[in-house]
Amino acid sequence: MIEKPKFKNDLNTLSNITEYLTQYDYIEDSTINNEYIDNVILESGEFFRCKFNNTTFFVCNLEKAYFCDCIFTNCDLSNIDFTNVSLKKCIFIDCKLNNANLNTSYLDNVSFKDCIMRDTTFYDANFKNTEFINCDMTHSLLSEVKLKNVSFNNCNLLECDFVKTKLSEIDFTTCIIDGIILTQNDLKGAIFTTTQAVSFLKILGIKIKD
Repeated sequence: MIEKPKFKNDLNTLSNITEYLTQYDYIEDSTINNEYIDNVILESGEFFRCKFNNTTFFVCNLEKAYFCDCIFTNCDLSNIDFTNVSLKKCIFIDCKLNNANLNTSYLDNVSFKDCIMRDTTFYDANFKNTEFINCDMTHSLLSEVKLKNVSFNNCNLLECDFVKTKLSEIDFTTCIIDGIILTQNDLKGAIFTTTQAVSFLKILGIKIKD
């Protein structure tokens, strides 16, 4: 595959971003407003200090892309391919990431606030200093994920899969965790309310006799 040339863009605002990304794979210090990014394939693209507002990514493959100091506000990234993406010091606010693929991704100092991210996959991802606040993560896959200083606050984790993910020191007390999928080894050191903990008695092999 022929690599696209890197172009340092210092404009305040970029328009027609889809056409731009067919030519270049480097953007910095730019604001993208109300754009519809359609069917873009951009492996190993680099984005520095960019703001994406009300932007939709439709059938986009940004595998191995690198985002640093970027902010996404009210964006739709549903079904995006973020496989092996690197996100550093990024913020997602009021975004949709339904069925997004973040398998084997690396997240460092990332914040997701009020996001809808149902059926999102994070298989074998690496999270550091990452927070999820008021997010709907129903049916999402977080299996074999590495977690370091990660928090879930007021999140819907209904039927999420955490199999083979070490949950030590992860606080789930403000979250909905009905139907969560994990093993006894995954539970060690995790923090739950008394009511939440009762649902794991079967996994722990404990029988209650009336």
